[in-house]
Amino acid sequence: MLVNGMTIGYLGYLMEISPDDRRPAYSSYFNTLASPAALLPLVGAAIADVLALEAVFAAASATALLQLVLYFRLSRLEQP
Repeated sequence: MLVNGMTIGYLGYLMEISPDDRRPAYSSYFNTLASPAALLPLVGAAIADVLALEAVFAAASATALLQLVLYFRLSRLEQP
């Protein structure tokens, strides 16, 4: 559920910052780059099986920190 809500937010932001004539291309680029994320639960299960559950939590924490850094680097949109 959370991922669906985040995707709506990402696509909304993408549509705001992309030029009108390039929106379909930007949307397709986003979907192409985001689709491999559907396999990440399987990767997490494999890591937990081979290493340990702590490794999965460490990787998730590192990616969450990276997402937080990237979030604060997003440009702010001016409201009309």
